[in-house]
This record gives sequence, structure tokens and C-alpha cells, in this order.
Amino acid sequence: RKKKFGMEYLTLQEENATPEKLEACNKKANDDIAELKEQIKKHEEDIAKQNQERDRTIEENNAKSPKASSGATPATVAPAAPAAPVEPPKVDAPKVDAPKE
Repeated sequence: RKKKFGMEYLTLQEENATPEKLEACNKKANDDIAELKEQIKKHEEDIAKQNQERDRTIEENNAKSPKASSGATPATVAPAAPAAPVEPPKVDAPKVDAPKE
């Protein structure tokens, strides 16, 4: 839209259009901007409404949850117990007599 306006305005200038025609081109662009602002406002209102509905649903679900009354936070994993010391396996080694002197 911006490009279209720019091209239209420049074309009018090249053609030595009257100030009234240039003003009409500006008015058309401003009207277009106003329409876009209205569309943006409507979209923002729709988004805000959806966010409110989402928040309400979350609150309702939290109220129904049995954990909600205990003020529980999301599940966490308890730290693991320390591991028992590992002893090396016992190997039966043949008995060797000390050398005789």
C-alpha cells in the first residue's frame, strides 16, 4: 500500500497534477491508514479477549485441581540418595609361598 501510494503520488507530480489531485491522493492514503488502524485495534481487542478467556480457563482448572489448595508448584524430582560405596570384586588368587632362603 505504501509503495502504491508513493508511485501514485510521484506519478501525479510528474504529470504536474493540481494541488487538489495531490491532496486527494494524500486523503486516500490517510483514509487507508485509518482503516488499517481500525483493523489493528479490532485484532488487538480480539487477542485481549482470547487472553482473558485463556486466563479464566487456567484459573478454573487450577481451582479444580487438588494440588491448587496446597499451593503446590510444578512437580520436581527429589535428589537421589548417595550411592553406596562399591567394593572391588574379590578374586581368588593362588597362594604363592615366599621364596626360601
